[in-house]
Amino acid sequence: MAAAAVQQILPSRTEDSTPATQQHPTKSISQSATKKDVRADLYYYKENEDGSPPHPTYVDKPETYERPFETHNVTIEDVTGKEEDYSLDKNGFQIHRHQAIEKDFLDEAQIRSGYYQEVEELLKSVTYTTSQTDPISPQDSPAKGWTDSKAYQPVPGTREIESLEGYQNDAGAQQQPVPAVVLARHRRRLFCWALRYFLIAVVIFVALLIPTIVLSDDAEFAEDSTAEPIQSKQAKIFVFYICLWLMVTWIGAVFFDLLGLGFPYLFRFVARYVNSSHQKYWRVFKFMRRPIAFLGTTIITYVFFAACIVSNNLLAVNFNKPPDAFWWDDVVADVLEQLTLWISFYFIEKLFISYITIHYHYRGDNVKLTRTKDLHNALITLYEASVYLHPPHRALFAQEDMLIRNAKGDVQSSGRTRVSSYLARMGIDGYKMTSLFGNFISDEPNAHWLRPASSYAVIERAWANPTSATALARRIWLPLVAEGKSGLTVNDIIDVLGPYRRDEAIKIFKTLNENNSPDIRIEEFIGIVTEAGRTRQNIYRNMTNMDHCINTFDWFLLLIIAAVMIFFIMVAYVPAIKQIQTILSSLAIGLSFAVGRTFHHLLVGIVFVFFDHPYDVGDVVNIYNLAATASTQCIVKRQSLLYTVFRRLDNGCDLQISNDRLSQKRIENFSRSGINRQGISMFVDFRTGFKDIVRLRTIMEEFLAENPRDYVPDSLGLNVNWVKISRKRKTVGKV
Repeated sequence: MAAAAVQQILPSRTEDSTPATQQHPTKSISQSATKKDVRADLYYYKENEDGSPPHPTYVDKPETYERPFETHNVTIEDVTGKEEDYSLDKNGFQIHRHQAIEKDFLDEAQIRSGYYQEVEELLKSVTYTTSQTDPISPQDSPAKGWTDSKAYQPVPGTREIESLEGYQNDAGAQQQPVPAVVLARHRRRLFCWALRYFLIAVVIFVALLIPTIVLSDDAEFAEDSTAEPIQSKQAKIFVFYICLWLMVTWIGAVFFDLLGLGFPYLFRFVARYVNSSHQKYWRVFKFMRRPIAFLGTTIITYVFFAACIVSNNLLAVNFNKPPDAFWWDDVVADVLEQLTLWISFYFIEKLFISYITIHYHYRGDNVKLTRTKDLHNALITLYEASVYLHPPHRALFAQEDMLIRNAKGDVQSSGRTRVSSYLARMGIDGYKMTSLFGNFISDEPNAHWLRPASSYAVIERAWANPTSATALARRIWLPLVAEGKSGLTVNDIIDVLGPYRRDEAIKIFKTLNENNSPDIRIEEFIGIVTEAGRTRQNIYRNMTNMDHCINTFDWFLLLIIAAVMIFFIMVAYVPAIKQIQTILSSLAIGLSFAVGRTFHHLLVGIVFVFFDHPYDVGDVVNIYNLAATASTQCIVKRQSLLYTVFRRLDNGCDLQISNDRLSQKRIENFSRSGINRQGISMFVDFRTGFKDIVRLRTIMEEFLAENPRDYVPDSLGLNVNWVKISRKRKTVGKV
């Protein structure tokens, strides 16, 4: 049957004529009509053999109206007496007895005010009563509308989650609710921290504000004031500007600290609307809180000290000051300038460490990232197909759509939802309104700028929580599975996407079905989606983790920056350093030859660990020499910038190798290679016939085919070799 089925029922021919029941009142249908089945021919559209879409139809050209069709002779069952057994949710149609109030249809105003309202209430009463009993029950999945009727029916031997509450309780294994005691303690600690932060900021600000206000009158002078009154109040003027400088510095410190504290969350909120693909980097800005606070505070301190002290002509230190003088205020200003420069390098160093951390974890999670990206693209296509079949915020999948839209995946027992959900029901959707600007900027479907309502953004938000990920899985799976089947097959996806997207459908099914199973059950599909979301969130969460190697490299860079800055400060302010500068330079050159080998080990280790990055702690690897075929299989136990400690699998001993030696070896990483193949050697007698070996292969292939969820089908490779061992002829079968 065609994907877009066009059904046409021809007038049926029967031997006995049946009276037309339409002429009788509705109440007497089951009483006066004689129950009789009817044979009829149903005409279905026939698809083109090459998979191309049907030819277009043009107005005033009857020759284009003809379409190829197939004839199916079927029996149409008479449902007289069984009208109550059929409903919209189960069968796609329903017999509902209702007497219309409007009968004449002559007055346009009366039709608009009465008939339209009557039809609306009728639709609400029918659709709501048939679906609200179990709005997301898998047995009540309606027909696809434009394809053959499909609905999930429970099959013996399969495990099913009956309702929203059911899979929420079942999802408790995925996400246990936080106990009330723990949640109250967390909120109490957060409140105490905020109160303590506020009190410290206010107390210090008030302590600096009081002398500033008290001495403000003494610091004001007219433009024609003489030097005598200014000199007489010099102490108060000096204290006033020092307090003013410290107060502005404190305000700047609090402001930039709050900026570093709140900017990550502001970035996450803005990225949700601007570009969802960049939302994952908000944790990087959490790592940059201290550098932002330090840099902003030092800049404010230096700039305001130069304005209030160095350039202030009201202070005695600036009276009749020679141009080449270098007094205490110049010393403080120069130190603050050097400190600002050092903090700037510190800020750049932290940015570099952030990049190294992201790149480091990206290399370690490359296989997982590739897998989740492929799943993301597959879910985008299937979600768009599901939304096409069943538009969002309808009665059938209303709760799933609410969970998917909610970024936290929460469901409140009181029915509390986000304001945006109510606005969406009213037709005011902030995501869609923002997407208008994104569509104006670019018509590329893969662009994510200003498109928070795109399928990419919807799935990215749904992955943030197991409950919303479960709702997403059910939202996709239920409309696609054929009636009477327990799992999603590749043919179901082909039916939905159409024959011209057959290759894409096969690719999507292979992406979802990593184990090459014949179908995907609902609990397996939920596990695939939730596990992919959990993996993606763990990757984002570990993006800024500082493990041993990154932490050591961070301190190494900080020590280098501190040593360089201290050296320049000592050269500027310690006269004796200038006298022995030549001696120190010669000494540094001599030490470079002595410690050059150590620095070589360190630099090679840094490049090997952070840029080559062939393994992580816990990976199973094979280590080869460059020209050797034999290997040593190990587990990475501990990693440092200079060396790596392995645990050998053959004897259980620890093996330590320097990183500069490892950079010259071949390394196979089993943990990053996805599905692996294992070779097993079986020794059999030389006199064993080839027919028995082929029979063994057949039995093993049948075993793989019967257990597709545990083993990969069609993955058996059997090689037979003849070897001579201890003067005994043996046949080696390698599987």
